[in-house]
Amino acid sequence: MHSKKVMVGASGGSATPPDQFQEKLTNPSYGNDRNQFGGSSIGISQNGNIIVEGSGAINISSADIVTIYERTGTSWSIAQEITNADITDSAGQNGIGNSCTISNDGNIIIFSEVNADTGTSNKGGFHIFNRVGSTWVFQKSVYQSPVASSNFGLLCQISGDGEYLAVGEYNASPRGAVSIYKNNSGSWALEQIILPPAGGTSIIGFGASFQMNTTGDLIVIGDYAQKISNQTQSGSFHVYSRSGTTWSHDQRIDDPTPDFTDRTGSNLSMSGDGVTLAIGAQGQDSSDGELTIYRKVASTW
Repeated sequence: MHSKKVMVGASGGSATPPDQFQEKLTNPSYGNDRNQFGGSSIGISQNGNIIVEGSGAINISSADIVTIYERTGTSWSIAQEITNADITDSAGQNGIGNSCTISNDGNIIIFSEVNADTGTSNKGGFHIFNRVGSTWVFQKSVYQSPVASSNFGLLCQISGDGEYLAVGEYNASPRGAVSIYKNNSGSWALEQIILPPAGGTSIIGFGASFQMNTTGDLIVIGDYAQKISNQTQSGSFHVYSRSGTTWSHDQRIDDPTPDFTDRTGSNLSMSGDGVTLAIGAQGQDSSDGELTIYRKVASTW
């Protein structure tokens, strides 16, 4: 295991140049009806020219809004706003945009609708939009969790190449799950449901955080409620890799210094090449928090 901890705090040394501020994107046009603008989910294309934003907290005729921004030169403008009315088979509930994700080229945008009600309350789902010319057009909705949980789609992430989609449901029985979908020439189909490996002791939490690499053959999944050395919710994370159409569990890495409610794996992020990984532990050091950096060497983290 190759890792390094990053602690929060002040340090001395020479000053670094300030970041260059470009533009502030504010609440578009809905006043107090959109009271969590930018607060739920944001995705950005690889070249940095397209941003998708979902707040999942708008009260406009019972329809939330996902906003797409595009940059021309140094100026940003709204390219499109997506509401339930743009979703052919919308379940008509609040909550679209709770989680948003965008492919590297910006041509595919996917966002969740965690409160979608298609006969069973708050089962959830997600919606897929493809870019045609300068417009993103509705393609498909997927409702109902394949493992029958509620709030399906609390977190979703598309691989950079737009070929794979991971959808999390950390409250699925018994301990959480991540569902992998494959883009088959525009027709998305469930490929595999990744469940926690046997022998774990967490209550829920598997799939509350995860990240795929660009090519969609590696995923790291957080399991923040895992009990380590008899310490409840100390936390861990799992590494899975894909061969063909099969995902296999490669490695479980536990909180290196387990303590009660460290919640290692509560948040994480991985580089597109699948080599560098940052793991958050929000409860570490009496809730001050900690960030640990891992590096993949050969096939081991």
